[in-house]
Amino acid sequence: MHGMGGFMNKHAAIRVAMGFIVGVCAVLMTPATARGDDVFAGTWRVNVWPDDAAKREGAKRFEDAMIFEEGNLLTENFACYGFSPGTCTVDSSGWGFTAEMTSGTKGTLRWTGWTSGQYVWGVMTWTRADRSVWRFVFYGQRDAGVE
Repeated sequence: MHGMGGFMNKHAAIRVAMGFIVGVCAVLMTPATARGDDVFAGTWRVNVWPDDAAKREGAKRFEDAMIFEEGNLLTENFACYGFSPGTCTVDSSGWGFTAEMTSGTKGTLRWTGWTSGQYVWGVMTWTRADRSVWRFVFYGQRDAGVE
């Protein structure tokens, strides 16, 4: 029984990962709300998780608000660190985006994500001023209380 702890932890991690993948697939197969000119416009509440390498360097999970406005992306947390809004480029499908935010002292954030209309998910790469790279995944939904 002593050796089963690692086995069970691995299986629990696999179940969590599979649950996330199934959730993303369910979102992808759900009909999106009627598309306007900009399906990203507005505020999205997201949870952001570091990958294992970033965790080892001290990165932590956090919540943030992604604000898409007039073709730009700004996040509440990173604005506090001096990151400027980044120009948001929507892909040809209209459901994916990339944006790059910069700070003179903290580095560059590259956000790549997708939406179903109600949910948003993707990856964020932070190339820090010391050239180290932290990677994160994010997942969240449109903030119903903010237009």
